[in-house]
Amino acid sequence: LETRRTGELVANAVDGVESLEVYYGKYLPQIIITVLAPIGIFFYLWKLNSVIAVVLVLAFPLALLVPWIFQRATWRRGRSHWKAWTDLSALIVDSLQGLPTLKAFARSRDRGREIAHQSSVLFRETMRALLVSLWGSSLRELVLTGSFALALAVGALLAARGYLEIRSLIMVLLLSREIFRPLNELSM
Repeated sequence: LETRRTGELVANAVDGVESLEVYYGKYLPQIIITVLAPIGIFFYLWKLNSVIAVVLVLAFPLALLVPWIFQRATWRRGRSHWKAWTDLSALIVDSLQGLPTLKAFARSRDRGREIAHQSSVLFRETMRALLVSLWGSSLRELVLTGSFALALAVGALLAARGYLEIRSLIMVLLLSREIFRPLNELSM
């Protein structure tokens, strides 16, 4: 408590608790769904057609690989963004608490410039974090959509040759996208 600024402590207390709520309320339950749902869908698709199920199962590790590749960059950008956020919060809280002193020594204009500078630092860090996040989510979506399209193409080819019924092809169409939905939601 003695080595941190008040605003940084406030930001950690408020935003840190909100992050824990997201972690325990959304992230952990989503992990369970991400593990169980694709397994159930895979077994159902296996019963419909084993070739399509194998195509989707082979694509699943690739869909897991994309977020893993971006994990380090996302973590690094997230840390930089969090530091910029806590620095701005600390500066604002300290300024509000010390407003009479700032006014007494005619330093409020200088403090305003510091806040503006820190706000621009936060903006740049936010844009960098979003850039990494958008690249990762775009590549993840490309892998998921490509896997879905490949499974559908294989299913259409099998249906055209008479190895798969049309109603089974429709189920493949619906479920092959659903097998990746929990993974996509977890990544988000």
